[in-house]
Amino acid sequence: MKSLLLIAAIIVSHVCFSQEKQKAVSKDSLGLSFTINTMTKTTCHGVEVFLKRVVVDSRCPKDVMCVRAGEAKVIVSVFKDGKHLEDKLIEVYPSR
Repeated sequence: MKSLLLIAAIIVSHVCFSQEKQKAVSKDSLGLSFTINTMTKTTCHGVEVFLKRVVVDSRCPKDVMCVRAGEAKVIVSVFKDGKHLEDKLIEVYPSR
């Protein structure tokens, strides 16, 4: 019986201590909402945003029952005063 408890304790401790550390998630929000189509520029507060490409779009369509909500990833170019500042990957995950 003692050996069975020892084996169970070893298994439980292995499971508890072998978990991966979670990645830190950076959440940026300007509190803005606007629509932008692919290959077009939109200006917002003096900054131009150009949607270069959609990397992933597995979002659930409206009026459809989905098992998971999905996610979206896009690459945008950011410009200010006509000067390219950076390309940025934007990832949108479902609310938790």
